[in-house]
Amino acid sequence: MAKRLTNTEKYNDSWFVDLEAVEKLLFYYLIDHVDNAGFYEVSLRHIQFHLGVSKDEILGAIKGLRRGLLGADSDIQNGDKIYLKNFLKHQKMLPLNPFNSYHINALRVFETNFRFVEKHPFLQNLIVKGTKTKDKEIIKNIDTNLIKYLKENQGLTSPIVEVKVIVEVEEDVEEKEKGKIEKSKIEENVYPTFDDFWNEYDKKVGSKEKIKKKWNKLSQKTKEEILDYIPKYKQAQPDKQYRKNPETFLNNQSWKDEIISNGKQSSNNTQSTEREPKINRQTRETIISNSQGWEVE
Repeated sequence: MAKRLTNTEKYNDSWFVDLEAVEKLLFYYLIDHVDNAGFYEVSLRHIQFHLGVSKDEILGAIKGLRRGLLGADSDIQNGDKIYLKNFLKHQKMLPLNPFNSYHINALRVFETNFRFVEKHPFLQNLIVKGTKTKDKEIIKNIDTNLIKYLKENQGLTSPIVEVKVIVEVEEDVEEKEKGKIEKSKIEENVYPTFDDFWNEYDKKVGSKEKIKKKWNKLSQKTKEEILDYIPKYKQAQPDKQYRKNPETFLNNQSWKDEIISNGKQSSNNTQSTEREPKINRQTRETIISNSQGWEVE
């Protein structure tokens, strides 16, 4: 589970002070369980399991937190999205920098939830601002708000994700008559890198170099699929000790597996605790012999 920052000044906030106990409890839960953009996909069973409160108490607490939550005004059901309003502020992620690998991942989450962003002016007006430099020279500058940024990048195959590319450039090293052409490789290290996967998966066991080699053999599309899958996997399995080791995760192509929430088991897996009585051969023969007189004509 990723580490999160918290603001101790909330205890002096009149809104927080007036919250009911279960509302405060849910607020703490959401800080730990929203994704790195601030969204939480509601799982009432998951909240019940961890907080030990009823479904009605959870729904009431969500309503009670509506000043600090977007999407809490509607009737909440499993699978609905809610958004923790000041999450990015308290995680020191504002303004969102489109050239910062961690911020890029958050921007990709906003892209996935574009319809949600469209409904809420608070999200539309989040600042997206950053500068990309090369050899200390500015080569790209972005200063806009979130809704404009997402709209400008719509329609691209991968609008927010940059690719690690090796470009072969032919340069004339000397005069053309010498016929000597040198190919130089220019490598640009951009999202999603192995470090992005390593930090987001957050279970740093195994040979990092060996896992990195496996990662580098994956296609760009696969890398994106993995980074999309990880937050959902972590939500379903919040205790990292029970998550697969990163090398096993890649070897088994686990990002293609169905997400199964904690506590959900197939009825086929349940075993009865009752034991059938054991009848030895002699007892069985006695029962059969005694029953012969009770046959129905």
